[in-house]
Amino acid sequence: MKTKLLYASLLVIGAFLFANRAMSQAEIFSPGMTINSYGSTSSPVGEDVSKIIDGSVTTKFLDFNYSDGIGFTVDLGGAPSVAKSISVTTANDSPGRDPQNFEVLGSNDGTIFTSIATGSIPCSAARFNTRNFNFTNETAYSFYRVVYTVQCSLENSFQIAETQLYTSCTAPDNEAPTVVAQNITVQLDSNGQVNVSESDIITSITDNCTTNPTVQLFDTTYSCADIGKQAGWLYLSSSNSENYSQSAFYSDNSGSYMVGKNNSTNTIDLLKWNNTDWSLLSASNISVTTYDFNLVRHANGTFLISALAADYYNILVII
Repeated sequence: MKTKLLYASLLVIGAFLFANRAMSQAEIFSPGMTINSYGSTSSPVGEDVSKIIDGSVTTKFLDFNYSDGIGFTVDLGGAPSVAKSISVTTANDSPGRDPQNFEVLGSNDGTIFTSIATGSIPCSAARFNTRNFNFTNETAYSFYRVVYTVQCSLENSFQIAETQLYTSCTAPDNEAPTVVAQNITVQLDSNGQVNVSESDIITSITDNCTTNPTVQLFDTTYSCADIGKQAGWLYLSSSNSENYSQSAFYSDNSGSYMVGKNNSTNTIDLLKWNNTDWSLLSASNISVTTYDFNLVRHANGTFLISALAADYYNILVII
């Protein structure tokens, strides 16, 4: 007997690996690479374009020809890399000279460049301040160009201490992986069951922060009882007046669970859906600002709640 399976539960693993991606990123630029300024440039001695990738935040690239922005091009020396994030570090003085936007471009011949990413940089009075920004890119390039065109205020120059590109995400990852699945037709065995693997269901999976994201099926064995099941949205609305943010969800055969930052009690709460509303299972007091929660369940039944705190410190709560 053949039957068409229209339903499969998927667990996307990529988001749970965020902390590892952030801690293991590879730098693309290194001191000594061939670098040239882009556009017209007027720099004092000791504050030329090479200082923007010299690995020291105490030096800077200063450009008095600011009307066309400030930019540079780096030759990776024949070793193409896939850039997925950028960091920008403010210099020692004059916050008005800081850029408040960026554009990243890539090339494989050093002549024709393709725009990869654009973004805004919040202006800040903090000096030697590094900010990180993720972007989506799946192409390896041998040349990278970074251009800044808007100052934080009207000053007589642009300046930047350091700029770096990375092969993975360095900022909190709020973008879910993209999974494309397909319907399949299967033959049930003599017991009325069939085993299905990820490769049977998934046609593609991409993620902005890793080149090899993976997925896992919640269920791999199906029977006639699964005929007619279809994926869809399930709205689990609550009458609870608590103010939650930064939530993450987990579901298995035992039920649906949510972890979130309770802004009313300043706790990290674990809740379970009880068919009519969310009920509190546990609350943990955390004294630091957290974001980007992830919730998984260990094979022994315990819940593992991971979160990212300021300065990329990782927090793991076991319940």
